[in-house]
Order: sequence, then C-alpha cells, then structure tokens
Amino acid sequence: MVRDLNTMPYEKGMKVLQLIWGAMIFSVGVYAAIAWMVRTRGAGPGPGGAGGAIVIALGAVSAGLFIAQIKLGQNLDDEKLFPRILDLGSWGLRPEAAEQLKELKVPERGVQLILQAHVIFGIVIWAMAEAVAVFGLFLSLVNGDPRLMGAFGAASLAQLLWFRPKEKAFVEQIKRWERYVEMNRGRVEPSDAETR
Repeated sequence: MVRDLNTMPYEKGMKVLQLIWGAMIFSVGVYAAIAWMVRTRGAGPGPGGAGGAIVIALGAVSAGLFIAQIKLGQNLDDEKLFPRILDLGSWGLRPEAAEQLKELKVPERGVQLILQAHVIFGIVIWAMAEAVAVFGLFLSLVNGDPRLMGAFGAASLAQLLWFRPKEKAFVEQIKRWERYVEMNRGRVEPSDAETR
C-alpha cells in the first residue's frame, strides 16, 4: 500500500478513504443488527455488580480512545506536518519508499506525504471509533441487552462522523502546502537538490 500511496493521485486517495470510512459505518450497523437479533437469548450479568463494572470500564476506555483520536487528528495540523515533509527521515519510511519519494520534486512529494498522513491517521482514528461499537456488541452479547450496543454504537457513529474524510479540507491543505513551498523556496530548493 505504501508503494501505491507514493504514486496515487490525491483524488483517488480521497475516494479510497471515503470507501474505507463508509465500510466502517456499515460495520457499526451490522454490529447493531447482531445485538438486536440476540437480545432475547439468555442474559448474562445484569446492569449491577460485575456487569456494571465492565460497562463503566469499557465506557472509560471509549473516552480514552476519543482523546487519542483527537491527539492523532492534531498530527495533521499544518505547523506540525509541513516542516516534516521536507525531512523524509522523520516519517520512519522504509528505505525503498523514501527513495521513491525522493524522486518526486518537493511540491509533489508533499502532496503524496499529506495523502499518506490522511490515509494512515484516518484509518487508525476510524478503527478506534469502530472499537467502541465492538465494545457495545460485546456488552450486548454478555448482558443480552441491545441498549448497550445502542449507546456504544451511537458514540461510535458520532466519532466516525466527527472524524469523517473531508475532501474540501484536504484540498485546502494542499493549497496551503503549495503556498508554504513558495514562501520557503530558498530552504526547499537545496534539500530538493540534495535528493537527486
């Protein structure tokens, strides 16, 4: 996938992101359907006691995941992302992936790295949101109460909608990157020449 991201047009990358995001929303619906279908089977621990402790613990983990999602989303901020684009070593890329990016001029290299950041962070953030729905499914299967899936599923959907792929914001970020290159042309050109 890294090789594909190094050469993929950003328009196609955004379409891929939207498909992945849509699939994750669909999976939350599947979890809700499963919880609803098994609602009448034998109930496990009730809302009090050990069952209540599990609900509270997974609720706390879900809140922690939301905080982590916000922190990961902040990695896409311009002031953190753009200077790193000029330093390929800061990305932890495999040597062959770094070499492929070095073949691109700095502006095009930046577009590819911005796309990679959105794909990687997007998938990680959405996986965390989906994990909240999985917690709800687990609790519904244990307790036989689909309302738990409803609560955790609603939180999961809210997170997925909050962190949805935004093509307009992505395009605006690329425009800001191009302006950043223009403003830092003297600093960009030497590093570009070194990579050839």
